Amino acid sequence: LQARNSHQVLGLDLKSPADCIICYTSKTGGTTQALRIAEDCQIPIFNAYEYTNLNDFRRDIWNFYQQSLLKETGREY
Repeated sequence: LQARNSHQVLGLDLKSPADCIICYTSKTGGTTQALRIAEDCQIPIFNAYEYTNLNDFRRDIWNFYQQSLLKETGREY
């Protein structure tokens, strides 16, 4: 089951990492392994469990999305 965590973060070929991880976890169980992999690969993690304000969570994801679009297209949206 631990191998599944690698594929969730790095893709089927283990060479296609996710742009980011969005989750809701207290960092226990198998999810913790996936988050460690993401951290080691410097993949941004948005863990809703760690937010006390849902609007802050939304804002951070939106800002990440905007930055990603800017990198890909060179345009702001």
